Parts: sequence; C-alpha cells; structure tokens
Amino acid sequence: MKKFLIGLGLSAVAAHASATYTIFLTEVGTDVVASASGTVDTTGMTAVAANIDCTGTNLGAIVTTGTLCMGSGRSGIMLASAITNPQAFGPGTVVSMGDSGSGDPVYFSANTLYLPANYVSGSTLVGSNTYAGKTLATLGVTAGTYTYNLTSGDKIVLNIGVAELLFPTPSTIPVGQIGAAYSLPLAATGGSGEISYQLESGTLPAGLSLNTTSGLISGTPTEAGYYSVSVLAKDGANQQKSVSLFIVIDPLDLVIQSMTLPGGTVGTAYNSNIVVTGGVAPYSFTVEGEFPDGLNLNPETGAITGTPTKAQTSNFSITVTDSSVVPTAVAVNAVKAVSTLTQNFSITINAAAVVPATATPVPTLGEWGMISLSALLMGLFGVVQRRKRKL
Repeated sequence: MKKFLIGLGLSAVAAHASATYTIFLTEVGTDVVASASGTVDTTGMTAVAANIDCTGTNLGAIVTTGTLCMGSGRSGIMLASAITNPQAFGPGTVVSMGDSGSGDPVYFSANTLYLPANYVSGSTLVGSNTYAGKTLATLGVTAGTYTYNLTSGDKIVLNIGVAELLFPTPSTIPVGQIGAAYSLPLAATGGSGEISYQLESGTLPAGLSLNTTSGLISGTPTEAGYYSVSVLAKDGANQQKSVSLFIVIDPLDLVIQSMTLPGGTVGTAYNSNIVVTGGVAPYSFTVEGEFPDGLNLNPETGAITGTPTKAQTSNFSITVTDSSVVPTAVAVNAVKAVSTLTQNFSITINAAAVVPATATPVPTLGEWGMISLSALLMGLFGVVQRRKRKL
C-alpha cells in the first residue's frame, strides 16, 4: 500500500457533535463482504495532503489486523485527529486484499484516519468491498465490535461477524379509530443478540403502548389526533437504528350541532352555546358579520353571553377550528378529517315589553263612612230648612 505523507499538523480541536463511521465485515455465502457508511465531522481538525491508494492491488486491503482500506479510489486527506485507542482485530499480521470494491475511499491505521480529497465535513461516506472465496478465519480477523475513538470526539466502529441491524419503516401504517383495537408491528432484523425497542421521541396516542421486547405498538385509542413519534431499536452489540412514524387516530369530521340560536330581549341576560362534536379538542371560535349589541362570543368555549342593548335581527357566521396539526409529510394512508367549519346564524333581539301605567284608585266609603256622611247631609238639610222659616 502506498503512503506519501507530505506533512502532519496538529491544532486545537474545537468541540462539535459526535459522528460515527460504521463498518460491517460479515460472511455472505462463500464470500466476506465489507460495507461501510457514516459521517465524520472535521470541524476543528487540520487536514494535510496525503496519498493513500485504495485501488488496484490495495483494493479493500486489510494490512495487519489494525489497518483497513475501504471503498475504491485514492484517499487524499489525512485528518489531524489521532485514534486514541488503537485495537488489533486479529491474532497477528495479516495482509488481505479485496477482489472488488466501490464507493468512497476511507483508510484508517492504528493511529490515523484518511478521507477522500474533496470530503465535506458531515457529508455521508459509503463504501463496500468483497473478499471472494474467503471466510473471517482465512482473513485472519476475530469476530467482535471494535470502537476507535478519535481525538475529535468522532468514532470508527468496526463490526466483524456482526450482522448490520436493519430497522425499516413499515410500508403501511394503519389509521386507528377511537374504541377499536389497534396494532402496528415493528420489526428490526439482523444485528447481534436480542433486540430491544424504546420510544425515542414523541408521545404515543392515548391508549397505545410500545412492547419493548417485540416492538409491537398496540392498544385501544381513546383520543383522536395526529402523532409523530420515533422508535429506537438496539441490539446486543449496541447497534442502534430508529424509525420515524406518523400515527393517525382518525378524528370524526368536525360537526356544528347548533343549527339555530334562541332569540333574546333587550335588558335581559342572554346565554347560549355553539355545540360541536368530532375533530380534535380543544376548539377555537371566531365570528364574522353583525353580532347583537351587548353580546359576546367566547373564543374558547363557544358560549354567547351578555345583555342585549338593542332590538335587532343580526346575521353572522361562526367558524370553528379544532386543534389538529398535520405535518407536511403525512403517511400515505393518513386521512385528514374536516377540522375547520363555518356556519351561518341569526339572532333576533326583541324590544322590552311596554308596561301600561296603573290608574290611581278612587277611595270607597265603608259602612261607618256612609252613616257619617248621611248624618252630615241630614244636618246640613236641617240648617237650610230653619233658615228658610226665619225668612
């Protein structure tokens, strides 16, 4: 294998997010296949020119049991980020060359990492090699997982004799319904040892749970909604893969049950409600048009309250919107229910009733009053008669 090192300069390494480049070296039929993918964050590293040949007779080379050349081509950058824990992955000196290969040339030795000449930090590296007619034993490597830590914080993980953990997203994700049994099996394959599952992010619909051993999401949904979650699968070799799921618990279409609103009277307290069903609570209510003077619409409950101040017939519309949020990328079989609805209403406010004025009653004379009045009149009559006789 050719090595032309022009120079090596070390610099202070800036903190950055950890990245991983993972290699699997496994027996496939009568061959051994190496496949690799991942990223490397070169922030804070010094890169110097190098010439590492992963072509021709050096294709897919394992040079001693601590050096591996992946992919095909000429690796032209040496990162100034030493490997802090070099490990041998075989019992002795081995030189094995691959028979075919493709992808990005990546080379690492016991203490140095080499990347393609025009590599952009954080971009994906993919490569593969095939060792025809070989076994892990004839290659002189020992099964196991070997982790090489870089001083930058990144990692190279070499899995020998360990199948890659695969965790595909289900081709279909069923739409659930409130009160009906729901089942969504998740199946990771490959890997080493037992596979366990855990909820990585998001919240499952109420009534559903994840079986951490089988990966089955099941239960009986109790609330409608749209749920974005991520599930992580992990094997015995600490391989981890995750899938993103968009689970729909089908909400019924939003329906406004209130068809008519009662009338009111000026000066008399008014209280009515816009009643809705379906959708995803909570709801919001807005009004457009002429609303009766003195009345107000509660934007959260749909209650119409107040005391009317003017006789009128008001025509207006009320729009109800539920709280469902559907991401742009929706599962292909996710059904979007009606979540916004507008309905026209009318309220008639009548004038207050006119109360007629009450006449002042004429006092009546009781029995003793009549006797007194008769006596008085008789007395006056007697006086008049005496005056006449005198005359």
